[in-house]
Amino acid sequence: MTAEGGEPRGESAPPGDAVTVAYVHSNDVAYSWHHSMVEMIGYDMAREGRIIRGGYIAMRCGATGLVEARNGTVREFLGGHAADWLLWLDTDMGFPADLCEQLLMAADPAERPIVGALCFSQRETESDGMGGWRCLAVPTIFDWARLPSGRAGFLVRWDYPRDTVVQCAGTGSAAVLVHRSVFERIAEGKPDGWAHWYDMAPNPTTGQLIGEDLSFCARAGALGIPVYVHTGVPTSHAKRLWLSESDYHRERLTDPSAILRGGSSSVLFGKPVELKAAWPEGRPDGMSEEEMAHAADMMDAERGRLADSAVREPEPAGSPA
Repeated sequence: MTAEGGEPRGESAPPGDAVTVAYVHSNDVAYSWHHSMVEMIGYDMAREGRIIRGGYIAMRCGATGLVEARNGTVREFLGGHAADWLLWLDTDMGFPADLCEQLLMAADPAERPIVGALCFSQRETESDGMGGWRCLAVPTIFDWARLPSGRAGFLVRWDYPRDTVVQCAGTGSAAVLVHRSVFERIAEGKPDGWAHWYDMAPNPTTGQLIGEDLSFCARAGALGIPVYVHTGVPTSHAKRLWLSESDYHRERLTDPSAILRGGSSSVLFGKPVELKAAWPEGRPDGMSEEEMAHAADMMDAERGRLADSAVREPEPAGSPA
């Protein structure tokens, strides 16, 4: 792993301390989150035991809402847990078993005290005319930018480097590791109980309120505390989608088997389009065109078999394959 502008951090990097896992919940959680938590705790128990030592904070999101639930979690963390790190994991997230270890390896109390995993939010872009919405996956890596009009705000970084640690102005709190010193610095000089880490702050150029997670990042940034995202630590985010023909055509534009055959066809803005595939760094594993076409056939066959298995009755015993 390499931090942007820093030295590689490998297996020899010094281990961190205990980690407290925190989540805000209602009456329901996603199964992907439950599965991931079980896997991560098992992984942790077999190795460093950071989460077992740090414990967890399960904060119910009540009538006062998400902001107060996050603030209350931080108060409990600072007042009742000795762990150095707080790991936010929202209950609609899925993540790898070694997420805690990977983020901790990339983090540093002074240089990288806030490190998020690679997460995506869902943006509803436009109505589909049938009561639903067309949706877009949006990376939660944000830069602070000022437009020629004078307005400023957090802008999505659509193009990000893969498998590295990148600095940014803000990220979400769905899967992020934060050192306790960050919370303590934000709380400095404030009366006991009046530190509001996640209160929604107004955008200074528009007056509109910023979300609670980016407001936290803005407060950290104002103190010179850097924010990072590790793009090599993937997550999933359970969301509802409205699937339609337009989604099908978008998928066809990036159909893997068609690309292996050298091109793809679809419809864009109501017009048929033909795309040709190119391999700037050479074909994968030096495969020939025939080998790539064979791989494409295998992918199509597997996809078709899986589709058939969902609707066909089981074959009688002893019937030919």
